[in-house]
Amino acid sequence: MRTRNGLKIRVDEGIRFRAERIQIVGATLFTEEYLKSVMVQKEGEPFDGETTQADLKLMGALYKQKAHLFARIKIDIGFTENENGCTVLLTVDEGLPISIERVEIRGNVKTVDKVIRRELRLLPGELYDGSKLEESLSNLRRLSYFKGIKTDFTAGSAEDRRNLVLEMEEGETGQIG
Repeated sequence: MRTRNGLKIRVDEGIRFRAERIQIVGATLFTEEYLKSVMVQKEGEPFDGETTQADLKLMGALYKQKAHLFARIKIDIGFTENENGCTVLLTVDEGLPISIERVEIRGNVKTVDKVIRRELRLLPGELYDGSKLEESLSNLRRLSYFKGIKTDFTAGSAEDRRNLVLEMEEGETGQIG
């Protein structure tokens, strides 16, 4: 339909589904009640796929703080007998807790390893902790010695061990303008 002020388009998005039930299975590190409490998507509210994806990311971060670097959460949406209801099933595969076997530093030509290592909060022999890694990276960025820092993990000597690799890209330091 055309009007003087422009084009008016009517959009019918269809039925809005409600998350009648959210169930979390396979979680042992956290209770189902706790995980539900940190989720934005709540039972009885309209289902929002983007919100649920953000919830999965948040849960993944919680597991990384507890050394479960490779935890996976699978989502299945089912429909209920109620015509606009759905169930949300989150299946957690926690994986093994991962410890850091070695920290490898690459790409630093001017900066000695000791300067980098003193800023690290995640050390060899410790269980992986995502918040400690973020703190370590923040400490290194604060030095202003590096243009970029990339992280990676390589296989360690056992299934539950990984080597943390820090790939440093050094910036210009010590120059007087």
